[in-house]
Amino acid sequence: MISSAFSRNLRKYRKQRGLTQAALGHLCGYVQGHISNLERGAIAPSMAVLKKLASALGLSPAELLMEEADERGDHIPGVGIAILNERKRDRLAGPGTSKGRVVSDSRKVLCLPGVRSQDAFAAFLPDDAMAPAFGKGDLVVFSLTQEPADGDVCLVDTGKGEVVFRTALALPSGQWRLQPTDPKFQPVVIKARQRVRMWPAIGRWEWLAYRRRR
Repeated sequence: MISSAFSRNLRKYRKQRGLTQAALGHLCGYVQGHISNLERGAIAPSMAVLKKLASALGLSPAELLMEEADERGDHIPGVGIAILNERKRDRLAGPGTSKGRVVSDSRKVLCLPGVRSQDAFAAFLPDDAMAPAFGKGDLVVFSLTQEPADGDVCLVDTGKGEVVFRTALALPSGQWRLQPTDPKFQPVVIKARQRVRMWPAIGRWEWLAYRRRR
């Protein structure tokens, strides 16, 4: 079953945009009763339905699944995953931690069953360097505990004031080549002496959230 956050968010964003259930249903090709059932939590959306609803509301699928932090601004204990760049999606940043948790000024957190806040974080991608697998605006979840391996797609702090999302290829010289899939973007080579940090990607948020709730 999809989380109750989806039903709350669907109702909230629909009303914010001045849409009735019937009007939203018309935009998506559904009857009013289907939208009502989704908002009441009586049924869970398929990924195709989730994408149609998000598109009609001008959102990403991830934004329909986000949880609000509690009144103190704390993350939901054990499962709240911080979003690093919710307000500044045009750039990436590496995570900072405090008391074992990722520091974030976002009022929203993501929840994945079985994933603790100490184990992962999320970030919106600012470009299409890794298209078509990952694209601009995708919300990607990264591991804080998994060691990166040769060939992993990672968020990488190059140690020179730049954070990028690339495939990390280990070179025999001890260097790393950060390879994009879109040829419009240039690869980055990290020298062995640079203080690099890497966080492997677990996957796109909406895909992970939907798969785990099936």
